Amino acid sequence: MRRPTDGKTAPPDRDELLALLDGATDATLVVDGDWRVHYANRRAATWLTGPGDIPGGTLWEFAPGLADTEIQRMCERAMATGTAGHVEAFVPALGAWFAADAKPAADRLMIYLRERTAERREELATELLADVAATAASSPGTIRALGRATHALQARTESAVGMVWLRDHAGVSRLVACEHDDDRATRTFVEAVRRGGVLPGGLVEQAIESGRPLIVEDLPTHIAPDMARAAGDAGLRAGVYLPLLWPDGVASVICLLTRAGPGHDDWCEVVRRAYPRLSDLAVRMRTRQELSRLFELAREGLCITGADGWFHRVNPELTRMLGRSAEELQSRPFLDFVHPDDRLALATAAQRLLAGGQPEPFEHRAVLPSGEERVLSWTSHAQPDEGLVYSATRDVTTERRREQFETRQRGLLETIALGAPVQDTLHRLLEATEEWFPGSHGSVWLLEATGEFLHVSAAPTLPRDYLEEIGPLPAAVGASVSGEAAASDRTVVVTDISTDARTAGVRDAAARHGLAACWAAPIHGTRGEVLGSFTLYPDHRSAPSRHELEALEDGARLAGVAIAQHVATDALRHSEERFRLLAGAVTDAMWDWDLVDDTLWFNEAFERQFGYTFSENESGIRVWIDNIHDDDRNRVLDSFDRAVRSGRDGWVQEYRFHSRDGSEAVVVDRGSIMRDGNGRAVRAVGGMWDLTAARELEQARERARRLESLGTLAGGMAHDLNNVLAPILLSVELLHEQPALDEDTARVITRIERSARRGADMVGKVLAFARGRQGERLPVDINGLVAEIVEYARNSFGAQVVVETDVPEGIDEVCGDATQLHQVLLNLVVNARDAMPDGGTVTIAAEQVAAPPRTDRGVTPDRRVVRLRVSDTGTGMTDEVRRRVGEPFFTTKTDGRGTGLGLATAMAIVDSHDGAVHVTSTPGSGTTITVELPSLQPDT
Repeated sequence: MRRPTDGKTAPPDRDELLALLDGATDATLVVDGDWRVHYANRRAATWLTGPGDIPGGTLWEFAPGLADTEIQRMCERAMATGTAGHVEAFVPALGAWFAADAKPAADRLMIYLRERTAERREELATELLADVAATAASSPGTIRALGRATHALQARTESAVGMVWLRDHAGVSRLVACEHDDDRATRTFVEAVRRGGVLPGGLVEQAIESGRPLIVEDLPTHIAPDMARAAGDAGLRAGVYLPLLWPDGVASVICLLTRAGPGHDDWCEVVRRAYPRLSDLAVRMRTRQELSRLFELAREGLCITGADGWFHRVNPELTRMLGRSAEELQSRPFLDFVHPDDRLALATAAQRLLAGGQPEPFEHRAVLPSGEERVLSWTSHAQPDEGLVYSATRDVTTERRREQFETRQRGLLETIALGAPVQDTLHRLLEATEEWFPGSHGSVWLLEATGEFLHVSAAPTLPRDYLEEIGPLPAAVGASVSGEAAASDRTVVVTDISTDARTAGVRDAAARHGLAACWAAPIHGTRGEVLGSFTLYPDHRSAPSRHELEALEDGARLAGVAIAQHVATDALRHSEERFRLLAGAVTDAMWDWDLVDDTLWFNEAFERQFGYTFSENESGIRVWIDNIHDDDRNRVLDSFDRAVRSGRDGWVQEYRFHSRDGSEAVVVDRGSIMRDGNGRAVRAVGGMWDLTAARELEQARERARRLESLGTLAGGMAHDLNNVLAPILLSVELLHEQPALDEDTARVITRIERSARRGADMVGKVLAFARGRQGERLPVDINGLVAEIVEYARNSFGAQVVVETDVPEGIDEVCGDATQLHQVLLNLVVNARDAMPDGGTVTIAAEQVAAPPRTDRGVTPDRRVVRLRVSDTGTGMTDEVRRRVGEPFFTTKTDGRGTGLGLATAMAIVDSHDGAVHVTSTPGSGTTITVELPSLQPDT
């Protein structure tokens, strides 16, 4: 989930929206520029699923049947040009026709597929019938007519060979007509058949005896070996045998042989569908009168028009379609019955056809006497030499309205997904429904909270007076159509409002406003609960057709989707508002990571703790990743990746994090990982807690415990070591007083004395560290103290070490033990020298500053502060060494050069003087140690 924003409605929950889209009637897919499938609804999975993953695989892995088809090429054009595309194509791998639409959106391509196999086969069968009828009718004689019909079939089905076999009264079958491809292998096969006089294997006889079309999938296995070889050389693999039985006992078979290329199963099915009408046509081809009868009885609209654009002949079905008599149709030019906007295109198509162009199906709108528009789909075949056009047509108004309604449905689903206001969506839905039902009025009625009454929510075209007059509708069986649909949870149809008992309460109002019928379907929520009813008032008294009923129920379903989306969006808005208020009120840093978009949101506490603002954080996940300590970054990111991959729901890590001011914080980060229905991690939420202060307090306590133990140890050590060293030093003094000591002996005694005094000095440091707060406290002159240390350093450090000072006159005196403070400053200077083995500069500086604004470690807040700084240009320290410099016995010097007590003793002395010590260091850039002591002067 993205970061909530004030005043904006967040997009719907992804899983909920996908579930709603899953019910769409079309196959719906979303792919990216690499053809990776990001979404496929249930219908797409049913039709197309291949071995590819859903989502994640490419479209051609998910739907291998679409590869290398017109659909693929259309999608590639749409992706490349960024423009929508449409195509209808047969998919051999699926054995089905599809209408495909591609709609580019940003970096995605939305693909909609609607199966049109049945409609397309019906159209092809109609086209086939029109071709055969037009071709055969122009040929005198049965045999010639059959030959012309076979030629039309062979051309339309793209068969390699078309043959006509005729069996006479004696039961003898012979080849009477043949059409075929003009390649050598096919001619060789046909010649072999002609020589044999019959195609062995009994296939013609089987078709005649069964009286049904016979489809042969493996032709060579059903015929004689020599012909099988010829068929194999010609690539003929399959065929269909169509028996035509004549009333006088004579039978004929039209045989179509194919190389079984793409679409074989489809054209076989088309031929099978056309067969009953072909059989009728064959029977009536015996005479012109019988052919005319077929023309009259055809279920399609058939007509013959001249080059002048006038009807020469129309069949009864066409007169019914156009709502006019044959005489009226033949008394005026054909274009008079065509919608004005379609006349030019239709006239152009007719001229192209009469000029010898290929037959092409086309559609146009016809205007009925009532003013109603109907959509007609035509298939035509021209005889240019005769100036005639033979045509067959179907009324596809219902199909086109359905397609238009489904297109509007897809648009509405996209509108819902974008979070459009529910009232706007319902109004658009009702407009689409009223286009599907011309002259009707749609409305949406919703149940009130008690469930007793329905109130109108949207009714853009229903008269306001009618709505006010009928008022709230009772949600009860028998009370009203809308109320019964909601109460019974089923679709209710009233074909006549004026006579049905369920409409008694609204009968008079409906009559005044011309409302004839009422149909209503229940509206459901996402959990199946009834929300209300989707009601339509048609302008005619009749029951809905199957397509109309489906459209009504689809409207109710979409209304439920829009209302449920509105409820979910409203709940999400309130939830996000509560989340925003809560996130702003808490003191801990909270975060929300969208793992799909890879965006990270933090609350205001993150800015307060670490200094990063919201505008900086909006740059993405990099703000968090880039500020994890370099030594911790890979460990933290790897641990989160492992948590995601392993399926765990929780994650926790402790690491170092850089604040905006450059400081380093120790944080513990804890989060919960959310997953979708497929177990894929999509979101993580959690919080960061700054443990720096707690860690420092814990270290201080540990250090205090160690110091306390060391103090006890130091007291015992001092007593024991003094007992050991006292006799040694006394003996050394006595030995020095011995007369006549030789030089070697004196040197040994001197070495013993030096070692003993070094041990005594070490004991003194331990005692000073342990006693920290002991000693007489008097005013100490800082200028004099620094001068003594500088004089000592310059006399003892050698020429490689330069000692510089920055100490103004008149520095405030401090209250303390002069000897101990001398020891502190001397330790710091000696450590600075040791940090520069190759020489360098030691700088001693002093200043007095105002009292600190808050009580720092040991510094009195109402006194001025004297700062002593000792800086060197030496090797510097790492962060780890810097954190441990105050630990007793911790040293980085080589054995014999340090005890690790110098700085620890100095810090203990400063602490006993109510002061503070600060250490700053960078490897390779030297170290600065600052000592702060309370001045004797009050802050003014």
